Amino acid sequence: MSLPSGSWMGSNVTSEDITQLRATRRLPRETDVGVRLPRGERRPRPEGQERVVFLTHFERGFGLPASTFFRAFLEFFGLQLHHLGAGAIVQLSGFVTLCEGYLGVEPTIDLWARFFSLKQQGPSAGEFADFGAAVISKRSGADFPKIPLEDSAKKWQNSFVYVRNLGADRINLPAFAIAPPRAKTNWGYSPKRPSQEIVNLYERVTVMRTQEGLTATDLLAAFIMRRALPLQGRSCLIGEMVGLQDPNRMGSTRLSVKQVARGVNDISKANLGEDWRFGKAPYSRSNPALQVSVWSSYFAAVHLLIRPDATRGVLLNTIRHPYTRAPSQVELVAPEELVAHGGEEEAESDAGTGRCAGKSRVFLHVS
Repeated sequence: MSLPSGSWMGSNVTSEDITQLRATRRLPRETDVGVRLPRGERRPRPEGQERVVFLTHFERGFGLPASTFFRAFLEFFGLQLHHLGAGAIVQLSGFVTLCEGYLGVEPTIDLWARFFSLKQQGPSAGEFADFGAAVISKRSGADFPKIPLEDSAKKWQNSFVYVRNLGADRINLPAFAIAPPRAKTNWGYSPKRPSQEIVNLYERVTVMRTQEGLTATDLLAAFIMRRALPLQGRSCLIGEMVGLQDPNRMGSTRLSVKQVARGVNDISKANLGEDWRFGKAPYSRSNPALQVSVWSSYFAAVHLLIRPDATRGVLLNTIRHPYTRAPSQVELVAPEELVAHGGEEEAESDAGTGRCAGKSRVFLHVS
């Protein structure tokens, strides 16, 4: 008897796959997180406190421990990891890269909801699929670069494996439940009165896309070039990573232009050639992202009238158009390489320390 379309069909993950996940820092050390391969079962059957993760997701920007944003995303929308397919993981990785590598801010659900919503997927109307039940859909008119999602990852559910903490939580995923979503919790969420910072960030994305050359493939190439996992917990933003020895990287080796193109093509339908170029390269510590603030142009101008002794460089930058960089003190670092026609990776003078830039950030709107 053949299985119905969309059924769980066991797992094809091998011990060699797990070794590769650890070697590339997608999985924590063996002393922190244990891994168990399935024993022939068709559907996941975790034991005790085990969680279920997917090799295909690890290949598209997911890593353990899961990031604070990704954990919050699952909980806010009432989701399990297996409710999101491979394409959804790519889209979330692209969004996080936009925030961290181009906007210089941490990702938030409110900003995500300005661009996207969730839609139901199932065998028939009103039914949830056993896996991949939540599909990320770009909102009508949203100015987010459309990522060319692949068609070849339709059996991603066949790559499940079990993980468990061996001490402190190094997984950061909700307790596993194999059932489909109970309801479409917050799936249509859109903040009715978004903060001025969210509005300003959204406008900044529009400028980057329409005036500065930002493309969808830039978002994928940026995290692949930096060898970062957007959905993994890290000590700093993608745009703050420093050098080949940065502990947030998957490895310390450089990727060639050809390797970056291959990495993008493996998780999308971008079909990048060996001569590809960034439309807009990601920002870096030596070339930080334009800073975006909670100020509106109106209130910045009023504040200058009331407080002429205010930080004029900050407030004038809030009302200036077009977007121009706010004056800032930037520690120059020696470039380690130029990758993919404009993507810069850098090393500190004491190469090998791999320290990230500080966590404190000031967001100044620059419209």
